[in-house]
Amino acid sequence: MATQAKTYGLELSGNVLSIVANSENGFFDPRFLVAALLDHVAHGDGSVSEVESETMLALVSDHFSLDETATRSRLAHALNLYAGSMDLAEVGRVLREILTPAEREEVMLMMLRVVAADGRQGADELRAIDEVVACLELTEEERHAAFQRYFASSEQ
Repeated sequence: MATQAKTYGLELSGNVLSIVANSENGFFDPRFLVAALLDHVAHGDGSVSEVESETMLALVSDHFSLDETATRSRLAHALNLYAGSMDLAEVGRVLREILTPAEREEVMLMMLRVVAADGRQGADELRAIDEVVACLELTEEERHAAFQRYFASSEQ
């Protein structure tokens, strides 16, 4: 007997956006949860600059091999829904199930790139990174590898 793989979807009930397993009515690919985490980090200082938005779009499109034009509208819609109503613990639970260690490291690297995009890295954005690190339960090794990759790429 084959085991059916879990699929996740996002469902809107009233004003509450929920992540559900094996969704019949889900309307987003859960990979956009990664974008929501990047947005959470970018909002750490209270606002998201244009360059941070463009960086998030490029990172999500590149990482998931998505068409940037299609991603732009889906990402904007997803982030409007997530705004102020995202349950980090639940997002972390879902992503811990579906992301590989290499992908978790990549999420950390993407967060660093988003925070650095506008040249303003405040304590609030770093605190937001810490919140995401905790919800994803990133290991020291994953964080360290992401920092090494970030600094190696910024030296070039």
